[in-house]
Formats: sequence, structure tokens, C-alpha cells
Amino acid sequence: MRFELNDESSDIVEFRLIEDVDMPPVIIKQHEHEMTVVIMINLHHKIWLSLKRKSIAGANKQMFAQIDSILNGYLEEQLRMKEFDEQ
Repeated sequence: MRFELNDESSDIVEFRLIEDVDMPPVIIKQHEHEMTVVIMINLHHKIWLSLKRKSIAGANKQMFAQIDSILNGYLEEQLRMKEFDEQ
């Protein structure tokens, strides 16, 4: 299933349903050949996913905050390196 996000980004998110005992319940990764986001939902963990569905959905805001913090740190480091190179 592929969905286009309805926000300021025009990214496409692809959802894949898998069933694999060795994989975790949810995987977020880059598409093999595109810059598309792929979210894999492992049906082997159907009971756990059912019990934790609200926690998983609610974690999006915290996940974005963590990614935002990582990227801000990276940009600050790049700015410091640029300033150091210009001296």
C-alpha cells in the first residue's frame, strides 16, 4: 500500500505487511530503490501490536522530537565546523 502524505511534504509512505518470526513488530526504513519511507508491520506480532496500538500511534510526536534534536545537533556541528574553517 502506498499513501501520499497530506501535509507540507509531498512524501510517499509505503506500508508493507510481513510475517517473520525473526523481525521486530514495526520497522521504518528507506525504500530499496527510492527515497520513499517504508513502514513494515509484522503480523507475527499481531497480539502485541493490538495491545500497544495506541502507544505506537502516540509515539510519533516523541519520535519526531528525537529526530529533530539529532538533526539540530548535526546542523549546529556543521555550523561550528564552517566557522572554524573560515578562521
